[in-house]
Amino acid sequence: MKQKQIDSNNINQKLIYDDEYSIKNQQKNNIFNKVLKYLLIVISLVFITTLLIFSEKTLFANKMLLSNSLNSFFDFSSPRNQQLNFLIIYRFFILAFVLFYSLVKGFANLYWHKVTIKKYIPFYFLYLLLSLASYTLFFSYFKILPSKLFAISFILIALYIINFSYEIFNFLIQRKTNPLLYKNKNILIISLTFQGILTILFVAISFVWINLGINKDILFVGNKFYETIRDILTIKSASNFVIIVLTFLVLITFIVLSNIKFFALLINKKYDKFYLKNQLLFLLVLFGAVFIWILRIFAYKHNNENISIGSSKATWIYIFQSVFAIVVFIAYMVVSFQKRFEMKSSFRSWLNLAIVQIVLALSLLLTTLFNTNSIVSLINVAVTATTQIVILFVFAKQNKNISLLLLIIIKLAIISSILIFAIIGFNYILTADGNENYLFSIIKSRMNIIQIILLLNFSIAFIMALSLLLKFILAIYYIRKLNKENEYEKERQ
Repeated sequence: MKQKQIDSNNINQKLIYDDEYSIKNQQKNNIFNKVLKYLLIVISLVFITTLLIFSEKTLFANKMLLSNSLNSFFDFSSPRNQQLNFLIIYRFFILAFVLFYSLVKGFANLYWHKVTIKKYIPFYFLYLLLSLASYTLFFSYFKILPSKLFAISFILIALYIINFSYEIFNFLIQRKTNPLLYKNKNILIISLTFQGILTILFVAISFVWINLGINKDILFVGNKFYETIRDILTIKSASNFVIIVLTFLVLITFIVLSNIKFFALLINKKYDKFYLKNQLLFLLVLFGAVFIWILRIFAYKHNNENISIGSSKATWIYIFQSVFAIVVFIAYMVVSFQKRFEMKSSFRSWLNLAIVQIVLALSLLLTTLFNTNSIVSLINVAVTATTQIVILFVFAKQNKNISLLLLIIIKLAIISSILIFAIIGFNYILTADGNENYLFSIIKSRMNIIQIILLLNFSIAFIMALSLLLKFILAIYYIRKLNKENEYEKERQ
């Protein structure tokens, strides 16, 4: 009997020791995860900020243009300009995709590997090295010959190899911790297969293009590949229409199948509100980088649009938009943080958010529709978009029980506001003295690109209000239904 008691005590002590060890180990993992996350935040902020500050060189690649000036950016009037601008766009999309994919993937993976963070470390640094490679190429790779610049597409193969290795590793890890979701290998096989097909197709098409011309370094003159694509897109015929539709459907199918894992996780509700809040952190980093860049942009000269005391009354009226945005922002913050104004109802706080977002988005849209001064537009967008984004982040931080749908809408609203920042900033650089490029201001439409993005921003705010209204209507419906059921039960008794 005494021996049994001793054995029981030993078992209890071992269990207590195991629990303490497990807790300490988890605490170490959490600390390590935070260190890696903050490191990634700092690196992302530095990468994106510096790329934007030196955007004339890095993103627009003015060294590749004939005049080394952005005046000829997006100028397709001659075969030479057409080819150079295409190469700039080709270079930008490949490097930007690899950079942002690697950084976003890093943030997401840290969320999924909180427990197995030490095993994930090699992939953390592999994705980091890939983003560093892309970042470095933005500053250093300016080849104007297609046969040399198209070699940049090989970085996509490197990305696929790292991604392939990570997905295998992740499958083996998750199969132990989440066997129900990861027991089927087919999802992994389909996803990796079609990712590989898309990668190989893109690289192959690039090199087929340059090898079907009279010269490897001439893309748009005497090139059979280009002429075939041009004829399919421009000549109206039943066969061309069928080819376009089939190509589009095949491409969409390949993209969906390459992301089938995403849909599987979505169906199994793995993308919850905690995951979305984690993603908001990357958007906060992106906003910080864009905000710093916008402050730098004011150094670009627009001598014909300077604001002075003698400026027209209309100019000062448009600038009042910034004052209005600040007043609305202060009022919202007072209501949000003062206890006497504390919202007892979550619906009321959500309604306040929707109203404030609509008011700010609509006022900015209206002032931009009638204002033509680039400096005024930059000031208004910088102030108004900043207030919108900060309000959205504050709301997401304050409300613990925020719904998944509202979080998605908030995420879209933040992205649209950051996009407004970027477009207005790039427009200010393009229209600066020495560039005089009005790409974003003059297009074949009743609205220019800036106004279209602002309209999108207002539409998202309006959708937010509609979703809250729908939620309110459903809540009233369920309350009335419940009351009727209670009354019916009382009558029966």
